[in-house]
Amino acid sequence: MSDVADILLDLLAIPSPTGEERAICDHVETAVVEAADRGQPLVGQRHGDAVVVCGPRREGWPHLVLVGHVDTVPIVPGLMPPTRDGDRLTGRGAVDMKAGVAVMLHLLQSLDLVHARVDLSWVFYPGEEGSFATNGLGDLLADGNVPLDGDLYLVLEPTRGQLELGCVGSVSADVTFLGQAAHAARPWQGRNAISRAGGWLQRMHALVAQPVVRHGLEFRDTFAVTLAQGGIAQNVVPDEFVCRVNHRFAPGVTLEQATQRLADLCAEADRFEVVDAAGAGEPCPDNPLLVQLRDAMGLQVRPKQAWTDVARLAAEGLDAVNCGPGDNALAHQQDEWIAVAALREFDRGLSEFLAGEGTGE
Repeated sequence: MSDVADILLDLLAIPSPTGEERAICDHVETAVVEAADRGQPLVGQRHGDAVVVCGPRREGWPHLVLVGHVDTVPIVPGLMPPTRDGDRLTGRGAVDMKAGVAVMLHLLQSLDLVHARVDLSWVFYPGEEGSFATNGLGDLLADGNVPLDGDLYLVLEPTRGQLELGCVGSVSADVTFLGQAAHAARPWQGRNAISRAGGWLQRMHALVAQPVVRHGLEFRDTFAVTLAQGGIAQNVVPDEFVCRVNHRFAPGVTLEQATQRLADLCAEADRFEVVDAAGAGEPCPDNPLLVQLRDAMGLQVRPKQAWTDVARLAAEGLDAVNCGPGDNALAHQQDEWIAVAALREFDRGLSEFLAGEGTGE
């Protein structure tokens, strides 16, 4: 039986930036087939570059669905190659989130599924690091390919092995200031779109994160200018300046309300166009299976100050939570890495919980 660290190293060796997940999906599918050939009672189904796997079902037993994306952010020059150096595994996706996928595969291969504490399913999907609209989990849900009878959906995003409940929503918009082009030697003949936005940019810079408590968890509402583009040459007064603005908002606020907040903040601009939007995910702190997992593994509970597919699942009326190996502060770094000891500790803790004695209804 493979060690979870070896499984992760194999995954790191397969480049899988968003849009190029075919090879890693083939690898996952092969692992499922091999586990079934060795006697694991699994039924796997391929859906494009996604794989959905179901274990045996027992009447009245709780159902846990493990969820993980197989894509990473882009491969760029200067990126550290996949390596194992002592206690470190380094490579694109080592934290976000091939470590979680490795744990999913190890559980799929090693658990006694017939006598496990819960019934299990697995969802491996592409496109999470892209836009909300092209996220592969959305397609799986829309096509009815995700089991909808789960008692809890465990999304193995990196949380340093702790429970992160709910998640903030996100709205991004392009905000455009218009001016009039002119020769830079005679700027009074035009209107500078960039400097015209100066007062608004200063006010945006002065905004501070606002705490919002939901179910006893403190989330933060934030606004940030993340991109800016304007001007065509050093001797031309710019006639257009476009800023990308992002708003993160706590659960309890609808997507429509958050979008209006952002629009109001950008009211002095000439154009406001939403380019990406995703709702917040409601926490489920009282979910019975979540409480069992928390107590058995001695996990801390924190809010998720980021957007994850917990929100997409929550929008379907499903209880979902983030919990996975790896420090999310290292995600997307050039030298992204995870400690082998931390990976094994999380894998062992989750394995022991799932292998423990459970009861059906």
